[in-house]
Amino acid sequence: MLVLLFGKPGCGKNFIGKIIEAEYKFLFFDGDNCLTAEMKKRVKTGKVITKKMRQKFYEQLFKKINQLHEIKNNVVVAQSFPIEKYRQLFLKKFPNAKVIMITAEETVVLKRLSKRKHLADENYCKKIHKLFEETKIKYQTIANNMHGEQKIKSQLEKIFTKQNLKQKSSTT
Repeated sequence: MLVLLFGKPGCGKNFIGKIIEAEYKFLFFDGDNCLTAEMKKRVKTGKVITKKMRQKFYEQLFKKINQLHEIKNNVVVAQSFPIEKYRQLFLKKFPNAKVIMITAEETVVLKRLSKRKHLADENYCKKIHKLFEETKIKYQTIANNMHGEQKIKSQLEKIFTKQNLKQKSSTT
């Protein structure tokens, strides 16, 4: 099973991905690990990555997801996917994937961004927020508004049970 967590920077994709990893025995992967050195340099200097760079990034990300899925059946990937065409391409390449949008109130996101130590600083993340396109693909939603891990687990339980995703076992 492949699960994609997507959403704006600071919404808590990695936080939720790690919960899924622990609770449901999935392999968690942060898509930012596929950023090239050139992309990291642009992010660090506050420049939005180019379309050509973005295309290369998604090619690398999809290749990595395939590799991970060969190692372990249950994989959860966290990546912002601000551009709709790449969300659609993801589903074309992985048609059986379960897609979950992570949301959070803007004030919560801004508070998180101001505190976190990450390659993308608060100002850069605000630029990505502006690029975030309307979502047209089919997805479910988890709200991550500072209500704690138990609230997230409760939402996950509903999604995983509803979609027959409940995998709380040691199977790979």
